[in-house]
Amino acid sequence: MHAMTDLTSHLTYVCDSRDLPSESAKAVVVDARELVAWRDSAGDAHVWDDRCPHQGSDLASGGVEGCVLVCPSHGWRFDINGQFVVPLRVFSESRRPPVFARTYETVEQDGRVFARLTD
Repeated sequence: MHAMTDLTSHLTYVCDSRDLPSESAKAVVVDARELVAWRDSAGDAHVWDDRCPHQGSDLASGGVEGCVLVCPSHGWRFDINGQFVVPLRVFSESRRPPVFARTYETVEQDGRVFARLTD
């Protein structure tokens, strides 16, 4: 029990686990940070900045498809590591460097979701 308490002592509470059903996203504000908490189809919780790196849209307003978070504005898709997933038909036409959403280490413990909110 002490090991888990030590683990969460360096993390910030984000939301209750029950507030994140499978394949859902939720906008959360923690310490003036606008975040998106979301759960993928594998049951894992994730916490990211709630801004798409493309044009700054709220990712929480998008959808979750399997293990991918989809931006509502232009349909940009990000895998669980925050990396933009380029469709194969676009990949051959585009040689841009990888694009990532800002992600945070996320831990789910005792029915609560925590994140290590670093700058």
